[in-house]
Amino acid sequence: MQPAIIAFVCLAVLGVIAHVRFGSLRNGLLYLRGHRLLVDPPAAQIGIVNNGESRDVLFRITNHTEKTIRILGCETGCSCMISRGLPVTISPGETAEQVLGIVEWVSFNT
Repeated sequence: MQPAIIAFVCLAVLGVIAHVRFGSLRNGLLYLRGHRLLVDPPAAQIGIVNNGESRDVLFRITNHTEKTIRILGCETGCSCMISRGLPVTISPGETAEQVLGIVEWVSFNT
């Protein structure tokens, strides 16, 4: 077999292992770089939210450490976002689901 084919097969196998073990190739690479608390998806686009509407985004947080982790809060890019269900405790090897939502804003015209 040619070296290029062997390299491709090895990368494909590693990609499958990363996807099965960590949920995605991205999370597998982050784990190899030393990250042990993985968030999926890493970011989300909510789009335009009109007055009186609300949107929720579900994030999965996986603890790949050997210790229990407690998340007390989160940082958002806008004051209209709220996190529900905090604080949350995640045991080693477990995954928690966290909802980040848009607060319903209503403007009053005078």
